[in-house]
Amino acid sequence: MNTSSEANVRTHGGLPPVDESCEVERRSDGSILIRRNSPLEAYPQRCTEWLLRWAREVPDRVFIAQRPRADMRDRAWDEWTYGMTLVAVRSLGQALLDRGLSVERQ
Repeated sequence: MNTSSEANVRTHGGLPPVDESCEVERRSDGSILIRRNSPLEAYPQRCTEWLLRWAREVPDRVFIAQRPRADMRDRAWDEWTYGMTLVAVRSLGQALLDRGLSVERQ
């Protein structure tokens, strides 16, 4: 087993620096384990909390984009904003509820 520490503090644009230092363990079976040296900061319980936040703060900002297929290169990218994505997610959730589906009844 080979263990080493790798320190890497980076800045991203005007954002505060991020401590990306970690411990890297290389095992004899070829697997590599990476552990952060600093604890995780608080994070939401559900990933949809981020979507709700950004849809509220910047609804027209692009959330996801996809290039057109090879045979449609003259088309613009397909773009979904945070606002559009939240509407779609809520519509999908409502459709599932309308069909009587839930965590208990899949």
